[in-house]
Formats: sequence, structure tokens, C-alpha cells
Amino acid sequence: MPFAAYAPPPQPGSTPTEAQWMATLPPLEQAQKQFVAAYLMGALRVGALGQYPDGWFTDPAICAALRRFQAALQAADAEIDQRNQGRYPYRFMKPAELPQSINI
Repeated sequence: MPFAAYAPPPQPGSTPTEAQWMATLPPLEQAQKQFVAAYLMGALRVGALGQYPDGWFTDPAICAALRRFQAALQAADAEIDQRNQGRYPYRFMKPAELPQSINI
């Protein structure tokens, strides 16, 4: 799916030709760049929110902030688990089940 149309859309009620549809597509080089950008923005990054490999960060200030963030995520996860007792579990924004990145 291209990010933009490169020609005006067909008029409502008309029957566009293949050539008219093709005229709305980007040039091949632009389409390739758009595909790469969409892939990079939408690719699923495996891993849970706030989890990084050991040694990923070395700055002590960043490591301390990351530990606080991870503790806050664990607290939110525990609260959701507690609230889910006795009802149909709500899991959509549960920190332990959120991926590291958001797909577009």
C-alpha cells in the first residue's frame, strides 16, 4: 500500500482503467523506500516492554531509571492480576504482554 497517490483518484461512478490505477502508484524507487519505511515502523520487535539484554545500557543513570520503570511495570502487572481475580481477565494493556514496540 503506497503512502500517497501520485495522480487524482478516479471520479465516483466511473470505471477506471488499469492504466489509471497504475498512474496513481509511486515510481518503483519511491515504492521501495516506502515499503522499507513501513516495514521498519510496523515490524514486531520480540521482547516484553522494558526488557533489554544484560549490558544493553551502561550509563548508571539510565540503568537506575530502567530499574524504576521495570518496577513500575511489575507493580501495574500485579495490580491488573489482582483486579482480574473473579472476573473475565482484561489482558490488553497488561505490561507483561506488551511488545517492546508498537506496530503501526
